[in-house]
Amino acid sequence: MKVLLIENREQGFFSCFNLILYSINTISKFGVKDYYVKWNNALYQTGNENLFDKYFWKQENIPTSEFIKYSVFDIQYNSKVNEIFKTANKEEKKLVEILVKNKFFENDLIKNIFNKSFKTFNCLGVQIRKTDHIFHGQLLEDEVYIKNIDKNLDEHSSIFLATDDKDVVKKFKNRYGNILNINENIERVSGETGVHNSNFKDKEKLATDVLTDAFSLSCCDKILITQSNISNYVKTINPNLKYEYLDTHIKYTNL
Repeated sequence: MKVLLIENREQGFFSCFNLILYSINTISKFGVKDYYVKWNNALYQTGNENLFDKYFWKQENIPTSEFIKYSVFDIQYNSKVNEIFKTANKEEKKLVEILVKNKFFENDLIKNIFNKSFKTFNCLGVQIRKTDHIFHGQLLEDEVYIKNIDKNLDEHSSIFLATDDKDVVKKFKNRYGNILNINENIERVSGETGVHNSNFKDKEKLATDVLTDAFSLSCCDKILITQSNISNYVKTINPNLKYEYLDTHIKYTNL
């Protein structure tokens, strides 16, 4: 079977990115080796470039009528489509292996983003998802994060903060001073509208921004995280990373 995977939802970058990985994993377990990915997202691009080619590698095979089309959303959430890919092979492929196979870490764009992201030794990473994340459940008060950060400071000499909320940056800089680090020049907002829905002109930069923060979190000694596709991605690229979820009350959805 030859499969053409389609991802064209206008959702968050890692909502789409992770769903592509999960779908490749699913069809690979079924035995599909010949697949092609077509990924477009108007929230993160101004043209029609295939984002899979941009962030992974330039695919050589052009799909023909032999390729059967499936949306990555349907593979994961449509019961009829999911039934097609049921298999007796229960061996789980690590998602990071899919990234390696698709030359993600060899991509010059990705390597450049990684090299420019903040990294240091013995660092506590903190991800605070605000803005539109409220639609997944009640957001935690800042004091919950502060309490958990303070509890870990004896074991870490610095803090890295990844957040989509500019008010969080100001508040936490005032509290932690020079030991708190961020990636500068990241687009952030306040309120309940997500960054990717805030009409920034440079849509490609929004993808670079979220990748930059994610890479920094993946290089920390330990991370305190919220339920999100960003944290799922971070755990994918660094499966050995120590982590602790703080918002366990949220039943996070990938939709």
